[in-house]
Amino acid sequence: MNKKLKVAIRTFGCQMNAYDSQVAAGLLEEAGFEVVGEAVASLSPSLRGAKRRSNPDLEIASTLLGLPSRNDGLTKADVVLMNTCSVREHAEDRVYSRLGMLGKEKKTNPNLVVGLMGCMVEEHREKLFKRFPQLDFMVGTRNIKELPALV
Repeated sequence: MNKKLKVAIRTFGCQMNAYDSQVAAGLLEEAGFEVVGEAVASLSPSLRGAKRRSNPDLEIASTLLGLPSRNDGLTKADVVLMNTCSVREHAEDRVYSRLGMLGKEKKTNPNLVVGLMGCMVEEHREKLFKRFPQLDFMVGTRNIKELPALV
């Protein structure tokens, strides 16, 4: 690999998902990827046109657009990986929203890699690939060790 690919991981749902995201980050770093962490909304109020507060729709966008994230200053993710939960409906809805946004981003940045992991993949794998063609890969909770090869 000539360039170290940067991976932004976004976790939705339960505490188990948070643990799985940590495991995924460790596996990816061990394989030579640079994990840039979970993006946070850190746009100035003038850029957002709103009061300075967390905006879930901007969290992934800040990383995609090369804006500051919590862990690393200015980054641009090559890979966006969302760790998903199918137990909490609100988490599923947020993932669907992010996938729509990432589909638009892939039209202007076709090299962006979009992946899903977690129990939502276990539950809805076929439906997700059909509904969201912008998905490049998915990995279920039982196959997390395969993640570096899939990216």
